Amino acid sequence: MKGIPEIRFKSLLPDHLRHDFMVQMDNKSIDRIQIISWLAFLMYSSLLFLDYRRSQDGLFQENPINRTLFCLHLSGLAYLIPALATTLAKDKVKATRLSRGVIFWLTFAFMTGNLLGQSYYSYHLYLSLSLYMIYVLVTNWTFTMNHPQRMFFNLGSFLVMIVGINIGEAANNVRGLVSIYEGLFFTIIAFLFGTFDYNLRAAKFLEEQELKTRTAELNAEKKKSDALLLNILPEAAAEELKRYGKTTPQRFELVTVMFTDFLDFTRISSEMNPTALVDELGTYFAEFDRIADKHGLEKIKTIGDSYMCAGGMSERDADHVIHMIRAALEIRDYMIQVMHEKDHMGIPHFAIRIGIHTGPVVAGVVGLKKFAYDIWGDTVNTASRMELHCEPWKINISQDTLSYLGDHVEYSHRGKIEVKSKGQIDMYYVISIRS
Repeated sequence: MKGIPEIRFKSLLPDHLRHDFMVQMDNKSIDRIQIISWLAFLMYSSLLFLDYRRSQDGLFQENPINRTLFCLHLSGLAYLIPALATTLAKDKVKATRLSRGVIFWLTFAFMTGNLLGQSYYSYHLYLSLSLYMIYVLVTNWTFTMNHPQRMFFNLGSFLVMIVGINIGEAANNVRGLVSIYEGLFFTIIAFLFGTFDYNLRAAKFLEEQELKTRTAELNAEKKKSDALLLNILPEAAAEELKRYGKTTPQRFELVTVMFTDFLDFTRISSEMNPTALVDELGTYFAEFDRIADKHGLEKIKTIGDSYMCAGGMSERDADHVIHMIRAALEIRDYMIQVMHEKDHMGIPHFAIRIGIHTGPVVAGVVGLKKFAYDIWGDTVNTASRMELHCEPWKINISQDTLSYLGDHVEYSHRGKIEVKSKGQIDMYYVISIRS
C-alpha cells in the first residue's frame, strides 16, 4: 500500500467497484457486530437487572441519577436489538444493511434523546457526553458507511444531541452550551475517524482488486505462452523447458513415424497464387493436426508440402501403431474427399502418399533462436523412404510396422523394394482396418 490514505470525502473507488466493496465490508462488519453486540448485550442485561433491584429498594425516588441510568441502559439495549438480529439472520449481508438503517432511526428517534434528554444535572451530562462519544465512535467503526451515509448519521446524531441538551435543565446554564461544543468535537472526531477507516479499507480493497486484475492478466498471458509452447513442443518437453530452461535429449525405443507429401507438388503449386497456395496448405495441415491430436499422435513438423508426425512418445500411447494406421486412413480419406470436390469444380488437386515405419528414435530441442523439437535416427529415414516409394493415395508401411499390427489390418504385400542406401526392404500397402 502506498502510504496511509488521506482523509477525503470523495470516494477512492470507481463506481463499478463500490458495490463490491460495500458487500465485502458488510461481510467483515458482521464479525465486529457479533462480538460487540453480544458483549454489550450481556453488560446491559446485567445493568438492567441492577436497575430493577434498585427500583425494588426505592432508590429511584431517592436519587434522580438512577432514573437516568435506567433510561441509558434501556436505550442501549434497544440499540442492540437490530445488531443482535443480524447475528441470527440467514442472509447476514442483507440483515446488516437492514440493521444499519434501523439503527439510524433509533439514533434519531430514541437513543440519543434518552441519553441526553435525561441530563437534568451537570454530573448526569458528563456521563451522557461520555456515552455519546463511545456510541458515535463504535457506530462509525462497526458499520461500513459510505461518505454520504456517515455524514448523515453524524450530523443527525449531533442535532439530536442538541435537542436532548435543550430538553434538560442544563440548557439554562453555561455548561449546556459548553456541552454542545464538546458534543460537536466528539462528532467531528468520530466522523473523521470513520472517514479515515473507510478510506483505509477502500485503498486496501482497491489494491487487492488491482492485484487480482494483474494476476488474472498474468495468468491469461501465461496460458497463452503455455499454449504457444505446447504448439511447438510435446507436453513433457515443454514442462522441462519451463522448469529448467533447457531440455534433455531422450531416446524412445519404439516409435511409429509417418510422413506424407503431395505428388507433383512443385508443378501444381507453380501455377497457383502464392496466397491461395499457403491458404490451401494451411487448410490441409490444420485438418492433419486435428486428426493427429484425435489419435494421440505428436506432430513433429512440416517441411514444404511434407507433414511429419509420430506416435509412441508418450507412456499413455501403448497402441500407437494402430492409432497411426487409423490416422493415416483418415488423412487419406479426407484428401480423397477434397479430390472429388476439386474434380467437380474442375480445379487441379494434390494426390497424397503416406509412408510409415516403426523403430527407435532420439528426440530433443535444437537451436537457440526459433528452436524446434525434432526426432532423429534410422527410423525417421526409413519412414521417409516408405513415403518416397509409395504410390498416390496409398499407405506404405514396413515389415517392422506390420509386425505390431497382427490381424488388425488388411494389407497387400508389395514384395522387396530397392531403397537407396538401405538395400531391399519388404513393403506393404494398408487396405483397411479389420472391424
